[in-house]
Amino acid sequence: MPLSNNGRAISDTADTPVERRRPLPRPLSRSERIADRWVNGIAIVVAVLGVIALIAIALPQDSLRLTVSVLTYSVGLLAMVVCSALYNARESSPRRDLLRRLDHAAIFVMIAATYTPFLALTVGSAWSHGLLVYVWVVAALGVALKLIWVDRFERLSVVLYLFLGWTILVAFKSLLASVSTATVVLLAAGGVLYTLGVTFHLWERLNYQQPIWHGFVFAASACHYAAVLIGIVLPGAHA
Repeated sequence: MPLSNNGRAISDTADTPVERRRPLPRPLSRSERIADRWVNGIAIVVAVLGVIALIAIALPQDSLRLTVSVLTYSVGLLAMVVCSALYNARESSPRRDLLRRLDHAAIFVMIAATYTPFLALTVGSAWSHGLLVYVWVVAALGVALKLIWVDRFERLSVVLYLFLGWTILVAFKSLLASVSTATVVLLAAGGVLYTLGVTFHLWERLNYQQPIWHGFVFAASACHYAAVLIGIVLPGAHA
């Protein structure tokens, strides 16, 4: 065992700042990696095609607010699926820590981006605009939390994800009066899928935990995409 200058023994297992950090998730088996890559790959293809469709439908309507809202939502959706795919593509990447930060931070961006078209266009009151500002401020704090301390406050981050996602209940009555029942059902279904998926996100010992978690996330995103399409983007949806 090595000695310090004053003769005291130094433990080979002495804690270092790196060692005190929360460890990265367990390495996936080959079959788990393949399954997760398929889930992420399909999500990227579907998201890109979906975003192209949204923009193609929105632009001819010649509405600046609609275009900005759709672009905001689209950036949030693509940021989430791309960051997830890049982070989970290679476990040995030298940029893995950075990609992990971006992956976790992008979830906050996606949540706020999903709020944007509904609070900016359908409810459309000063109160709803104030709520939208609040959502983006909380999301920005969440992004900062993940970019700076990605391996700390993990449980707090999960609570913050859920809290921010279900903040929509504050505006539920106004939303219900502004969009179709189908849109509300799709939004609620997406929220429930996200919430159920958190169970698998935390259940790290479960085989295929990661592709299952991502499957729930992308299924929830599909519900919210459909809500944006029929409740916001289709001509006359928010008239």
